[in-house]
Amino acid sequence: MASEKTQMEGLARALRGTTDPSAEFRDFYIATSPRLLSFLTRETLDADLATDLFAETYAVALEKRSRFRGRTDREATAWLFTIARRVHLQYRRRGRIAFDAVNRMKVEVPVLSEEDRLRVERMANLPAMRDGLRPILAALPRQQGQALALRIVNEYSYSEIASALKISEQSARKSVSRALSTMRQAASELEEYA
Repeated sequence: MASEKTQMEGLARALRGTTDPSAEFRDFYIATSPRLLSFLTRETLDADLATDLFAETYAVALEKRSRFRGRTDREATAWLFTIARRVHLQYRRRGRIAFDAVNRMKVEVPVLSEEDRLRVERMANLPAMRDGLRPILAALPRQQGQALALRIVNEYSYSEIASALKISEQSARKSVSRALSTMRQAASELEEYA
């Protein structure tokens, strides 16, 4: 009977880090990081924000890797992307990245140069996605478009959006949420045809 280690696929074995946890997690990071960074960049349409979410995602994965119970590369990748979706959702709810795991695990958050930012955006096919999303953004109902621009471009809080648009904070949240949902759906469709 083969040992558990030989039955596990490479990424799952690297994530579980049975022999040399640091080196094996590094292998997991190297194998999964381009796809994860592209995913987060497409989700946020912002390379800098994606890089911050990326750092927190890997810090959480590093911190919680002992909880991973999968045995296949597919399970390891799904586990990582589940963490990424949760980190992104927390950002959307809070309006900021807490960097809790980054701080606990003493992970350095990279700062992108302009050249790095452009490379990440190209890797994620962001220029084409932005071009495809412009007509969708222009077609949003006026309040949703304004609320989204204030939230994303101006980085307003929901209370600031409410004040600027003379609506309730709950309406501001709904407007941004609906606009983001429309944009995410359109981005997903663009991704399918790219």
